[in-house]
Amino acid sequence: MKKGRGKFIVILIILVTVLFFYPLRSYLIMSIYSHSHKKDSIFEKYMIDVNVKGGFSTLITDYYPFIMYFNDSVGFSRFSGIDCDMSIIYNFGAFTFPFISSSLFNEKSPYFSTFYGAYAVKPNDDNRRFGFDGDDLNVSEAVLVPKFDLTELVLFDLGCENISFDYSIDDIKKNDNGFYVIDATITTNSMSHRYEGFKRNYLQYGRPFLWIQPEESFKVTDYHGRIYASYIEKDNITLFYYIITQDMAALEECDEHFLSEIQ
Repeated sequence: MKKGRGKFIVILIILVTVLFFYPLRSYLIMSIYSHSHKKDSIFEKYMIDVNVKGGFSTLITDYYPFIMYFNDSVGFSRFSGIDCDMSIIYNFGAFTFPFISSSLFNEKSPYFSTFYGAYAVKPNDDNRRFGFDGDDLNVSEAVLVPKFDLTELVLFDLGCENISFDYSIDDIKKNDNGFYVIDATITTNSMSHRYEGFKRNYLQYGRPFLWIQPEESFKVTDYHGRIYASYIEKDNITLFYYIITQDMAALEECDEHFLSEIQ
């Protein structure tokens, strides 16, 4: 009887591992990789409590269970032409049945092509502010951060060859917490694409479905974008919170549930 129970448990473990291979691989790799970046991030070094929540904070399958950290000071300095440190907190859609990929790739999901999180940028020149001219927001400079994130860190590593990025500002205001709030239309490439072999970003997002292929990979389309921006004068750090999505309802939902502390 005990042997039978043992075999059943082994078979169950094998079935669960096979069924959930892509999310389990992603959770394992990203928890380790993110932790290594978190300890060296601007957020940790300067004890910035951003309070950005992960998918575990809700009772529905919406976003990846935990937020992730990434630093790319060298890459962003090269991209922007500004010598600075840069750290990212980010999250994206959850893995859903059949658990091969994140809903980031699923055109039928409200979380398709959706990211949210925070950025921190600290120029190495203490006399220079990033994204601000005095107390006024420098929009063209601030937009460099999500542009770098989407085009260099996401689309390029997914194999997109003809990367496009443009934006138009829909509204700018200042909220009661002193954050500039930018609503924009961002025109860039969709995350939906044909699978043409392994890409490094599949380790975290899973891979696209082989049996559901879009007519056009990385189709240029419009996103809704919202950025909250503030300047931390004592540390010369510019802090951004952001949401980028194709679904306006998803943007408002994300803003309410995951970024509510800064509204």
